[in-house]
Amino acid sequence: MKSNDDNPSSLLLDIETTDGSTYDSTATITPPPSLSNNNNNTPISIHERYQPFARNDEYGTCGKNGPSLSYIEWMRIVYKCVIIGKLVCTLALLVILYELLAVVLPFLRNDNQWSKWIIPSYVRMATYIIGFDIVVKGQPRASIMVCNHVSYMDILILMHVCAYDRSTSFVAKQSMKHVFLWGKLASLIGCTFVSHADSNNDTHGDTSTTLLSKLQQISLNQSIIIFPEGTTTNGSYLLPFRTGAFLCPTIPIQPICICYGKQQKFNPSWESIGVWQHVKLLLAQKQHSAEIQFLQPMVQSSVPESATKTKQERKEEAIVYANQVRNIIANAGQLQKSNLVYKDKQRYHLLLREMGYS
Repeated sequence: MKSNDDNPSSLLLDIETTDGSTYDSTATITPPPSLSNNNNNTPISIHERYQPFARNDEYGTCGKNGPSLSYIEWMRIVYKCVIIGKLVCTLALLVILYELLAVVLPFLRNDNQWSKWIIPSYVRMATYIIGFDIVVKGQPRASIMVCNHVSYMDILILMHVCAYDRSTSFVAKQSMKHVFLWGKLASLIGCTFVSHADSNNDTHGDTSTTLLSKLQQISLNQSIIIFPEGTTTNGSYLLPFRTGAFLCPTIPIQPICICYGKQQKFNPSWESIGVWQHVKLLLAQKQHSAEIQFLQPMVQSSVPESATKTKQERKEEAIVYANQVRNIIANAGQLQKSNLVYKDKQRYHLLLREMGYS
């Protein structure tokens, strides 16, 4: 089974989480003894233990226990693949043409039409072809927005909704900058790339410095969207927030809650499923539903941060701020709060592999 955290939208803004625990991506992951060395190591007990990461649709664990696809569903997959493939090819040709023209016309690199019109237009066509019916409540009103993270489709849907009102970018892993086409597109819309290695060493190190610098430079007609959970869930839970986005309490933050239809045959969450299996089942469905709630922007403090505050005091304030925003998102989406973190997801995936899911 391919880990879903290889996807471009998953990131860790900060090693410190809102429940006070820490994360170490370099640690060796081993299954908990209670699940690996007794007679209760059954699929049911494992999924209950790691509920935020367990798939909850008709296709079951890793998307492999559901009904076989019908002839019509296979035809739907082929049709959508052809159309989306054409969109990707034309977009790739536009990027190549842009790079060639930028060599002789350097001023093009300062143009924001990619983030304002070109890429959002392609995104809107793609979400329409895939079959998303999107309901929007509220409107984007802040330069910094934080959202629960369910799927890589979150990025497409948020761009679909936000990009025409304001230039919209995201925070992404540094490694994504070098991924073919995706990395270039992310750069063109102004994504901020942060390193996991930095965040593993210091909660106020290079990652937080890079993020704070970006947040302080955002203009009124720009937005940056951050997924502070640092990974995805199955859409019914909310994990502890990393605190990197909350280190400046005077900057307004707008919470966003994104939910996918709970009664759908297939859950679009990018959770505990291989990439090709997910794409296949996503395209096989006739329609998907998604709801985005843009909630009231909030500021923890209107008083400028004192230079005399210690690092520990700033960290504690960021944890309080992050928890406030987390509670608002959880209440808006009726999401259950969980204390599990990314390391628990790794354990769950390891157990699934031991059970024969690959």
